[in-house]
Amino acid sequence: MNTIQLLDLGAKILKYNKIASYRLDSEVILSNILNIPRVNLLSKEYNVSDKKITKFKSFISRRSKLEPIAYILKRKEFRSRDFFVDNKSLIPRPETELLIDPIKKMFQNKNLFFLDAGIGTGCITFS
Repeated sequence: MNTIQLLDLGAKILKYNKIASYRLDSEVILSNILNIPRVNLLSKEYNVSDKKITKFKSFISRRSKLEPIAYILKRKEFRSRDFFVDNKSLIPRPETELLIDPIKKMFQNKNLFFLDAGIGTGCITFS
């Protein structure tokens, strides 16, 4: 099977299961499995090994049951850095990124201490 066929299969399954971002999710999952940038996946056709096809189908199945992609891929980007996530942690939200710069600016000349309560990835303390 090639990448185009897999993308179409994944998108079809996700669309059937009412995943609004069915095509994007299929692309993100396959690019992660193949370890190539999404743009390369869309601009060139690759043949995919049976092992990776099985993994792709497994990930698509999980996503079709509404499992967040971050949990499936075990990572989430936050402020241009990847953080490990699983179902025991909160997924960093894009809105949180918008809060960090004003807070940093407000307290830039202060000596502060932060306590991470251990419910997320720790990405805020690394910002």
